[in-house]
Amino acid sequence: MAKHSEPRADEDWWTIWPEVLDAELAEFARLGIAPRTIHKGNGILILEADWPVDGQSVPMLLRIGYSPLHPFCRPAVAAPNESFERHQNPLSRELCLLTQESGQWDSNQLVAAFVQERLNHLLRALAARKEGRWDDAAKLEEQAADPLMPYFAGASEEDSVILFDGHAPLPPAPHGLLEVVCSGRFQQHEPGRV
Repeated sequence: MAKHSEPRADEDWWTIWPEVLDAELAEFARLGIAPRTIHKGNGILILEADWPVDGQSVPMLLRIGYSPLHPFCRPAVAAPNESFERHQNPLSRELCLLTQESGQWDSNQLVAAFVQERLNHLLRALAARKEGRWDDAAKLEEQAADPLMPYFAGASEEDSVILFDGHAPLPPAPHGLLEVVCSGRFQQHEPGRV
């Protein structure tokens, strides 16, 4: 029987395309950043890097996650030691560098260049907001709604939902109280089925 040399679906992307990994790591080196590998397996590559930020003496710790479908899917970038008022998932600390719309990620761009570009953009938007330069912030920020669902992913019971009473008035301020009722779901079987 002939041995096939085609890549298999269960192979990691860096095994199928080692030149892609080489290019990714070379881009980090070009920027003067030496990432550390904290996970490499099952198609997922997670790097940790001390990212230099203009105007700050201490670099920002970033965790950069490559999808098993890299380079066709966007990376996940988290700043675990930072707490930004906006553009960051408050639970996972993942940064919102792109909107959730399709077509935002350019699969030809190297991840380190993407992080450099988008992190600077995010920090400029946050600075404009902090300084009250609302027109500048509006120009820097994408006008896209931020869905709440990602904040609850992994922290909820399987097949659960969160419902908000549509008759309740919106709070007049950007904060308020939330009353949550949680009830467990018991699996019921139809007669004759197991």
